[in-house]
Amino acid sequence: MPRVCREISKSAIVDVIEFTAQDAELLSASRKLRAVVWNAQAHVGHDIFPTDGWADSHDDHAIHFAIRTGSGEVIAAARLCIHSFMRDFPDYEDIENLLPQLQPLKLQPPIGMMNRLVVRPHHQGKGLAKLLDIVRLQKAAEVGCQSMLVDVP
Repeated sequence: MPRVCREISKSAIVDVIEFTAQDAELLSASRKLRAVVWNAQAHVGHDIFPTDGWADSHDDHAIHFAIRTGSGEVIAAARLCIHSFMRDFPDYEDIENLLPQLQPLKLQPPIGMMNRLVVRPHHQGKGLAKLLDIVRLQKAAEVGCQSMLVDVP
């Protein structure tokens, strides 16, 4: 059952929904939103991501968050993954070259990784991304994460 918390963004009071992969409807909507937002970004190019949504195996064990409009449209989504080892991170191969810089940090497990943050273009600039960051950091603390990494494009 999704958990809903009411939060205040820059322009409105919104409901942030926390859910898992068991909520197929919300997960599907979040995956489709990823494709819409990423395909619209100029540096990515158009139609690289499938229009039926973008997913990876980490969706199955992640904690997901979404913000919907009153009509139910998902306008923002994000994901929090919890890992014991850095080699288990999503996109590990992309950050592997950073390992020498990360080693001195001595990241302690569990390690939270915030990623897959998307906001529908006409809803950007309203504080929704920041709000999703805040709730993901709160959740990471709640579940006992000792270290955090943020995946940014």
